[in-house]
Amino acid sequence: MSDLIIPGVTSRVNSDKIIENLMKLERIPLERLEQRNEVSRQQREVWQLLNRKIGLVRDSSRLLYSFQNPFDDKRVTSSDPSVLTATATRGAAIENRSLRVVEIASADRFVSRPIPRNEQVESGTYTFFVGERRISFNFRGGSVRDFVDMINRHGRDDLRATTINYNRDNIYFIIESRITGRDNQLSFDGQASDFAIRTGIMTLNQTSNRPINISNENIREWTTPINRDAFTIDGNSVTVKSGGELRIDINPHVATRGISTDNMLLEFTIRVKNLPEAPVIEHTAPPGPTLPESGTTAFENITIQNNPLGITLPTWEPPPQPERITDMSVVFLGAGNRIDRLSDIEDNEEVQKIQIPLSHIANPLSSINIRNKNTHKEIAISDIRIFNPDDRGDLVPVNPASTASDAVVEIDGVRVRRSSNTIDDLIPEVTLTLRAPGLQNIDLRIEPDAAHIKNSIITLIGNYNDLIAELNILSRHSDEIINEITYFSEEERRAARERMGVLQGEVAITQMRDRLMRIMSAPHRWNEDNYFTLLAEVGISTNANLGGGSAASRLRGYLEIDERKLDAVIENNPSAIKNLFGFDRTSDMIIDSGVAFEIDNYLRAFNETGGIIATRISTIDRNIARTDTEIANFNQRLVRVEQDLRRRYGIMEGALQELEQTSSSLRNLNNLNLHNNNSR
Repeated sequence: MSDLIIPGVTSRVNSDKIIENLMKLERIPLERLEQRNEVSRQQREVWQLLNRKIGLVRDSSRLLYSFQNPFDDKRVTSSDPSVLTATATRGAAIENRSLRVVEIASADRFVSRPIPRNEQVESGTYTFFVGERRISFNFRGGSVRDFVDMINRHGRDDLRATTINYNRDNIYFIIESRITGRDNQLSFDGQASDFAIRTGIMTLNQTSNRPINISNENIREWTTPINRDAFTIDGNSVTVKSGGELRIDINPHVATRGISTDNMLLEFTIRVKNLPEAPVIEHTAPPGPTLPESGTTAFENITIQNNPLGITLPTWEPPPQPERITDMSVVFLGAGNRIDRLSDIEDNEEVQKIQIPLSHIANPLSSINIRNKNTHKEIAISDIRIFNPDDRGDLVPVNPASTASDAVVEIDGVRVRRSSNTIDDLIPEVTLTLRAPGLQNIDLRIEPDAAHIKNSIITLIGNYNDLIAELNILSRHSDEIINEITYFSEEERRAARERMGVLQGEVAITQMRDRLMRIMSAPHRWNEDNYFTLLAEVGISTNANLGGGSAASRLRGYLEIDERKLDAVIENNPSAIKNLFGFDRTSDMIIDSGVAFEIDNYLRAFNETGGIIATRISTIDRNIARTDTEIANFNQRLVRVEQDLRRRYGIMEGALQELEQTSSSLRNLNNLNLHNNNSR
């Protein structure tokens, strides 16, 4: 019996192999479509990569001529950054300034005595003041840790508390103002005062603060008889007019030695008022004697001239103008028969607050003396008092880690006070940060930010070289182009070889490379003297000719930077190099020339929305979409072709099987007949 054959499943003629070979022939057009799409996708990736590199060149170009260009950036160098640092805005003037940090601003910071770790804080209303800021809250009672958390929750940016472990059983409680300045002192009220006293943060004030009143009763003559018209009293202020002097008696006298005077200060306010300049008096010569003519004598028609008088009248000279006197040695302190001169006050109309430790004054302090020799100024003294700066109302800190004080800075011989260590109103467009007091003047140098300028230029040249390298790779088939790019990694070299020559023959690519090279090498005139019109003049060039020979890589358009030359130009003439990269030729406040401007302006047509590259990518995307449709349709056709082939070969194999069965039946019948004949 012959083997059973099922058409479409088993085959005597190996129809599956035949169909497979036939389908390979049918798929050849499909493979061409897929290959075409693969090339299109590679081109799209290449155009997208090129677009990104062009974008980087444009971005770095715009940075060099835009409103935020680095040429207007300023940096400030301090001769001692541990004492003073500063930053400057673009509008700061290029200059050198000298300052001295006399004091830095500080905030109140008070420490308790060691208190038990398990100390409980009573419930109640706790009120603190930081300057005029009031921090108040109700506390339901609890541990010191709970109290610290409550203070910090309500104090926010004004008040802060913390604890420090002293030993196993005790801790320190620390409370501090978070705002510097003498006007931001930390004080306590209500139960907060009780807590401060109980924990040893504060104690009751044992010293007596004393205001010194100013009135006609305590103003006396000093070295000359007093002139009541030479001063005026207004409240607790006396103004001494030009040429006047007086003595303000302090009764009773103030002892300046002893425990009770520790930390005590004498404080008063000085104001200087500049008077209008007196008009210049024009003097004319008064009428005076004149000499008569010498006369003549006549005799017999002869006239004889008398000799002139031998007298010479003196020449009239105008009286001298009043002398202009400036003398800022104004304030003196009296201690019995002793008079001590204080330092000169500042010659400006700002309010000057003078503070002198009592321990620096001779004992006892008996008077404050004012002498105004100035011919064009009035001097006012007011708000005289003796006080303890550590006082907080009826309390005084027991162990202050620091106390609230202002920063004191001396600039151009003028001493100024500020409440913060960050000061932005002394030098225009410059912010000072005080770090520590110093004995010496600190020199601040405000200059262009050379490092930022140089880095911005290097970034442009780097992006430009990267774009030129990409254009060379895409437009040529040469391993030399890739091998000469020394900064490529192995992975970048492999990727570059895959896209080598992908856009060979693209006219736009060749034109772009040639145009960029011309822009970088051409002169860009911005002044009549042709000063710095070439990149080569500031140290940027191809350096194509070296030692009489030539380097092929440098002839491909890559630029190199002579950093020493560039550094010198940036340091000595930053405005000239700025104009080389971008300049307003028409004076309309819009940059319209320069290397960076022309690069950005040229590449805009390639890189902008709807530009050349965007159009190319859009066309490729349409081609890919159209080819994808063709591929899908062709795949459907191949399915139908394969199904038809399998149907046809199935029919053929079925017919062959029927023929084989018929042949087998005929053979069996013939054998039967032969057997019957032999039997007979």
